[in-house]
Amino acid sequence: MRARAFQIEAEGGPLRRVDKALPSAGPGEVVVALRATTINNHDLINLAGGYRGLPLPRIPFSDGCGEVVDVGNAVSGLRRGDRVIVQFFPNWQAGPPTAAALSTVRGDHVEGCLQTHLRARADAVFKAPDHLSDAEAAALGCSGLTAWRSLVVEGCLKPGQVVVVQGSGGVSTCAISIAHALGARVIATSSSNDKLLQARALGADATVNYREQPDWAKAVLKLTEGRGADHIIEVGGPDTFAQSLRALSLGGHLSVIGALTGTHGTDLSPRAIMAKNATVKGITVGSREHLQDFCRMVASTGMRPRIARSFVWTDADAALACMREQRHFGKLALAITD
Repeated sequence: MRARAFQIEAEGGPLRRVDKALPSAGPGEVVVALRATTINNHDLINLAGGYRGLPLPRIPFSDGCGEVVDVGNAVSGLRRGDRVIVQFFPNWQAGPPTAAALSTVRGDHVEGCLQTHLRARADAVFKAPDHLSDAEAAALGCSGLTAWRSLVVEGCLKPGQVVVVQGSGGVSTCAISIAHALGARVIATSSSNDKLLQARALGADATVNYREQPDWAKAVLKLTEGRGADHIIEVGGPDTFAQSLRALSLGGHLSVIGALTGTHGTDLSPRAIMAKNATVKGITVGSREHLQDFCRMVASTGMRPRIARSFVWTDADAALACMREQRHFGKLALAITD
């Protein structure tokens, strides 16, 4: 029996299908027969060669869910047949982020999940909540965990607080579900009225179309009777950052997660941050300990990440094209078959 994978062999180059020897688990390792992966913006940057110094060839994609089919010596707590989620940062077990913890990313520095069989350290996978599909479980690893760390770990979200989410990608839709499940009030922004309807169905309490209301911060202030939002999931970058600060409440928490409008040109005002007594926190996914706590919450509440569309993994190029168009609401998934 052979394993199959897609890899890139040159920066910005196409995905190429390859056959591999079926891996076996060494000491402290497991082999996971992957069943699903989901796409993140991080993966697009990876494939475009946006991260310098990564090994070639490499198998991309950080998200993965599958079944443990081999267990090495000195592994406890996992056995064959367990369904597990793959961890984004294999070295980040617990505690605050450190250079060592963030030095290795699944799909960048070590083999990613666009393959049928993944050999991984046993402490870099975690049991998936039973009620989720394989695709839903895979979506917890990057987008879901990023939203969880932003709102709960760093933001200390409380019932009744107001959360603003931008757009309709994986982090924002997971943030809607998390905030709704924990009793917060959610305001969703988008340029699409159709997506805003879907956001309401997912749990958003109010919506703002920023194309119809370019000064969306003013709309958020109106919806909160001038108080502003306690938490803002900031994914836009230069074109949204200043408005996010305006829309933030006094003492509010702003999670900087993405830069979809670019990385330069923002009019950042230190005085605005000072005046709001704001906490501005950069977020890059989370640790195994964070994932453990997140999965417990998902299991106890029955929360499900939103899967917008699923592709067969051999149609990865079509899924990536769909991701680049940014017309979907939620996560794009790939079903992996032997």
